[in-house]
Amino acid sequence: MIIKIVAAAVLLTGVVDQINDDSATIEYKLGDKVFYTTVSVSNSDCIPREGDRVKFITDDKIYSCEGKK
Repeated sequence: MIIKIVAAAVLLTGVVDQINDDSATIEYKLGDKVFYTTVSVSNSDCIPREGDRVKFITDDKIYSCEGKK
């Protein structure tokens, strides 16, 4: 239970900007700044599509895909 709470605290939310082969580029905001990170699709817990909102850890993997919003 504690691990799930800690993991939820470090997950970021962003939008899949682009998918190339096995890499997904995710756009996310922290405050007023926009950042980009690239993660492996094959290591992720779901298969995202461009425009999907996702929960992820920077430079690691996607933990959930929520579809387009």
